[in-house]
Amino acid sequence: MPVAELLQRHADAWRGATAHPFLAAVRDGAVPRAAFDTWLVQDARFVADLLRFQARLLARAPRPAQAVLAGGLVALVEELAWFEEQAAVRAL
Repeated sequence: MPVAELLQRHADAWRGATAHPFLAAVRDGAVPRAAFDTWLVQDARFVADLLRFQARLLARAPRPAQAVLAGGLVALVEELAWFEEQAAVRAL
């Protein structure tokens, strides 16, 4: 489904997934440092588990789906590197 159609057919779900008060507060610099630090630690754990899950899934996926999953794995590895950099800067 093209993105334009996705946005048209599922506008409420898209807004719910992408327009959250926490995300707006991060964008605006309004999240207290402690709250952002807590999110950072929790999300890093989530992403690390997601990486392990998707790596196992890749081995079992049908061949046509493997490229998409592999691309997602690379993105998760990069996201984890960003989390690690932020954690070091913030002494978490």
